Order: sequence, then structure tokens, then C-alpha cells
Amino acid sequence: MSLSKPTAVPDRYRLGWALIVLVCVVIMLPRLASPQFGLFDDGTTIETARQILHGGWNMSFDIATGRFRPVYWLYYALIYGIAGANPLAFFLGNTLLLILTPLAAVWLVRSWGGSPRQALFTGLLFAISGPVIENYYTLSKAEPLQLLLVLAGLIVLRPLSRVSNLLQRSARVLGATLLFLSAMTSKETALVLVPVAVGWIFLAWMGKHRKGTAAEWPFLWGMLLAAGVSAAAWYGLRVAFGIHSLSTGSYSGRYVFTVGGVLASIVRWGGWIIRDYPHLFLLALLLVIAFAARRRVAQSGLLFGALIWMVGWLVVFMPWIFTVEYYMLAFAAGAAVIGGLALDELLVALPAAVRWVKAVGFACLALAGVFLLGTIANNATNANIQLTVDRANAAMLDYLAANLPAGSQVLVNIQDPNEYVVEIGLHLAVLHDRPDISLTAYQGKALPARAYVILPTIQNQIRMSVRMGVNEPTQDGWNQSLQEALQATGAALLHTDSYQFHLFNLDLPQLFCPFIQGRSYCAAPAPTLDRRTFAYGWETYQIQGK
Repeated sequence: MSLSKPTAVPDRYRLGWALIVLVCVVIMLPRLASPQFGLFDDGTTIETARQILHGGWNMSFDIATGRFRPVYWLYYALIYGIAGANPLAFFLGNTLLLILTPLAAVWLVRSWGGSPRQALFTGLLFAISGPVIENYYTLSKAEPLQLLLVLAGLIVLRPLSRVSNLLQRSARVLGATLLFLSAMTSKETALVLVPVAVGWIFLAWMGKHRKGTAAEWPFLWGMLLAAGVSAAAWYGLRVAFGIHSLSTGSYSGRYVFTVGGVLASIVRWGGWIIRDYPHLFLLALLLVIAFAARRRVAQSGLLFGALIWMVGWLVVFMPWIFTVEYYMLAFAAGAAVIGGLALDELLVALPAAVRWVKAVGFACLALAGVFLLGTIANNATNANIQLTVDRANAAMLDYLAANLPAGSQVLVNIQDPNEYVVEIGLHLAVLHDRPDISLTAYQGKALPARAYVILPTIQNQIRMSVRMGVNEPTQDGWNQSLQEALQATGAALLHTDSYQFHLFNLDLPQLFCPFIQGRSYCAAPAPTLDRRTFAYGWETYQIQGK
């Protein structure tokens, strides 16, 4: 991991970095053309932003959950303060975060001595990675801000070996500490920086006789110091705001260390890795072959550092009860570094290899390219699903706000109440100025006269996709039982909103189902290449008078 200052690069590489920006903008264009607030936390986010801008900074919105995220809330309060409740402004913020993050990764790769081409590959692979879609196509996700702040902290620390002035070194460590603390107060999982720093120091110690290792020590010890001080400050601030325990609260209490839970989590995360990074397995295999043949790989310190980074950001979620793709954003940055390094190394090594090695190598590269195209198609499908769900949810809310009389009672047919039920009420009250509408979950009881009932409909839901507040098999059962009750009361269907599109989803984890038949993911058969029609919407009924 030799430390080097990014040097001047040819114009073609500057154009390549401009390509990264262009790819990020193209990825975000469909979302910018159709911006809607979502039903996961967005109503809470806007209401909290309003409270903060009116001086209500008592952290009551986090104390009950056992969390501490003032920078997260301040970020959204800043956008709300500038643009109000305008979803386009929030998604423009996400677009800026998406542009800056791969550019930060490019700078770091160059600072580690990576070639311009390797840095370019890294930026592009991150921009098109699976976790990008849900993180930047939805709001109220802390991961984009968290990751950018962490990378910014690393950028501040990188030149430490070239800085001899104690005051300047101290200023850099302090700057990184503040950035790491901001990351931790955006989402607490940034605490993993402490063990990641320890892992990097151990790696450097193991390779202490390797050329360039000595230049890394100021950066590594600076990272550990900055991460450790910021973690201590984070905990001290939590306590000052009245959040003492790390394992209590409606949110943090779900972080449980059990052997069975961690093993199940490993299987689930393995599925996401197979879905999002099948190309990386082939590239890694080729890299191992190149290492075996040449007994070295350029930038091996960066390679193993990225592996430690990925493991750290994966392990931190192992005890968590949920496994969702957007948690893997920091992991995706490490995977992009390894993918970029592997592509650069192989494009250098393979042309000089013997004929049969060259043929096998380029065949594997071609297959890796096919897998990569498959992940891009999956990501496009995920983007379409997110847009479809958000459009239908927004259309349902618009209809209720515009057409229901004052004081209406609305029942939501989500019989195991989740965030959707709470957020629909918040959206109506906060974003549509309809606090008069009362909203509760329908739970199989008698239907009150003149009440309104809304039920979500979904068809051909894919399992590994963006998070939704409905699950097709469960929702179908709830809808069927409710329809019987509606028919008995002579309820009238007032409005239907439904959106659909054709899927293109390559479900590679499905190939492993014969070996894990006991898992719920494999309980029902699903096509490996899914070309069905996905449909999602809402139906609105009114119960007739008795």
C-alpha cells in the first residue's frame, strides 16, 4: 500500500472520469423525472425536518428507538430548509452524493498508487453496483451520506506520510475525526471503522518488510486514532442526550448476537453477493491464477485492504435481524476497488501470457462481462420496481387527499401493521395537509359503516429486490379475506391505481436452492430468468351505510 500523490494524467483518463459523472447522472435520470416521497420513513423525515427548523432539537425521535443520528437529520433538514417538501430537491441531493462517492473512490485508488485505468474501473463498477439503486432511488437512507463522509475522512488522512509538520498532521487527524464522527452520527454502523483500522494495521505489520509499507504507518495510525476518538465521542454524545444502552430501544434492541441468527444471516448475505457480484468471483479467480503464475500482483496491499474493508462492513450487519441490499453500499465500494484492480491487472498480464492461458483468461473475462451485464439488467429491474411502487403509492395518496370528505376514517388492509400504515397517515397529514383523516390497520374485525378501505395489490413480486411494505403471498391472503367482508357489506369500489412493466431478472441464487431447500427463499419455485409482468397498485372502497 505505497503512498503516492495522484500525478497528472492523460486527457483520455480525464474524459474517463467525466464518464463516471455521466453514468451517475444517467442512472438517476428516471428517478429525477419521476420524483416521489416513499412510504418508508419519508413522512417522518419531513416532519422531523420541520421540528428541527422550528427549534425542536430534543432528539425525541431517536431516543425511543435507541439511536443517535443528528447529522442524518440535519442533512435532510438542510434540504427541506432550502427547497421545502419538494422530492425533486431531495433526489438532486442523492444525485450529487452518487457523483461524489465514486470520484472519492477514484482519488483514493490513485493515492494508493493505482493506475488511472484501475481508478476509472473502480468508479464505474461502484456506480453500476446493485446497492446503488435502492440507496439513491429512495430517500431516508443513511448509507450514501455515511459512505461519502467516511471516504472524505480517508482522503484527509492519506497525505499524512508527506506531512512533517506536527500541527498540520494534527489538523488532518482532527479533520478526519470530525468526518468519521459525522459518519457515525449519520448511521451507527460506521463504528466498524475501528476494527477495520486494526485490520489494516495488522496487514501492514504482516507485510512490514514489503517495499512501501513504512510509508503507510502515519496513515494507518492516524486512521485508528481518528476512528477511536470519533467512536468515543459518538458514545459520549449519546449518553449526553439520554441514550445510554447500545442494545435497547425499538430499533437497536433488534441487534442480537446468536449463533443461529448469524448463520442464517451469512446465508442471506451470501445470496445477495451471488446476485450482485457473480462477475467478481471470476475476476478474483483469474487474479489468483495471475498471482500463482507471477508470484505477485500489483497493488496487493490495496487488494487486501479492500478485502478487510468488505469483511468489516459485512460483519457489522451479521447480528442484525434484517438483510437488505442497500446495507451493502460500503461493501460495494470495496468490491469496486477489487474489481477495478483485477481488470487492470488482467488486461496487463493476459496479453503477455502463453496462448492457452490467454485464451482461457479472455474467455473468463468475457463470461464475467456477461454476468456484469446481467447484474445491470437486474439493477434496471429494481429501479423500475421502485419507480412503479412509488408512483402507485403517490397516486393512492393523491386520490385520498383530494376526494375523501373531512373526518373520514380509512382502514388499510395490512393486517400486520408496518411502516406503510404509519407513513400513509403521516403523508396525508404532513405532505397533503389532511390531518383530519384517521387511519388504522384493518385486522379482520367488523367493517364500520361509511368507512373507506384501501388495499394494496401486487403480482409477480421478485424476492431479491428493493424493500416493499407488502409481501405477495401474505397480501393475497389478506385481500381475499377482506374481499369477502367487503362483498357482505355491499362496499363500492371507488378507485383503482395500478402500474406494471415486464421484468428482466436473473436470479442466480435460485440455482443453489437444491442445496438449501429448507430455506424460505427456496420454498416456492421461481424462474432463474424472470420475464413475467410485475404489477403493483391500490384499490379504494367505501363501506355502505347500514
